[in-house]
Amino acid sequence: METLVRLLALVAAAYAVLCIFFYLVQDHLIFYPTGVWREPEGAHVVLVALERDAVVLNGWVVNPGATGPVLVYYGGNAEELSRLADVFARLDCTTLLMNYRGYGTSEGKPSTSAFIDDATAVLNVLVPRYGADRPLILFGRSIGSGVAASVARSVRVDGVILMSPFRSLTHLADRLVPWLPSRWLLRHPLDIIEALDSLPEKTLVLYSPSDRIVPAAESKALLRLFPRTPRVVEFAGGHNVPLTIPEVWREIVAFVEST
Repeated sequence: METLVRLLALVAAAYAVLCIFFYLVQDHLIFYPTGVWREPEGAHVVLVALERDAVVLNGWVVNPGATGPVLVYYGGNAEELSRLADVFARLDCTTLLMNYRGYGTSEGKPSTSAFIDDATAVLNVLVPRYGADRPLILFGRSIGSGVAASVARSVRVDGVILMSPFRSLTHLADRLVPWLPSRWLLRHPLDIIEALDSLPEKTLVLYSPSDRIVPAAESKALLRLFPRTPRVVEFAGGHNVPLTIPEVWREIVAFVEST
């Protein structure tokens, strides 16, 4: 009996250490910032900077002279946005690509709360500069879907695209590491459920049945909670497929053209 008690105590201690380790290193598990892949060039791209509380965010405005909608893109947790300038240049819209804190040459430390605050500032400061009277589309991918949905709660938008979305980072962590008490340990909950009532009627949701990072079951669980049925499209491939694959790109083009 004494041996069993000692074994249980050892297991409990090891589990406690594991929980503490997860709590301390979670930023490194959630965020994967990288430097600028390649500085975009051409007349269709304008470098833009925004100062936020002594932190400078850097990014690009693509097609500043376009007459279509203004689109703001929020990337995944490992997505530096310079490589997307030429992709979005193919759309008849003006696209804002602002790297998150710590990504590319943007200063600061990544956090979901900072992402949302910075995204709101970008909409309040830069969107009026490049298209105040044009329709506004927010496009979020993976963790960026949480940013896009959260921002839509405080800013009027005409359309939202959510690619590989989830209910919250807490729900996602429960699926990926079910043996940890994620709701007590996670400092970055990023809850999309709270924002569902704020999403516009014109909403597009894209997800892949073979996604291993944001399982399709999680995206479907979110879809069941929508107060209004969005347009839903399944695409083939993993979590990091290029935006230009036919199933995805065709829907993006159609969404922009109809907004």
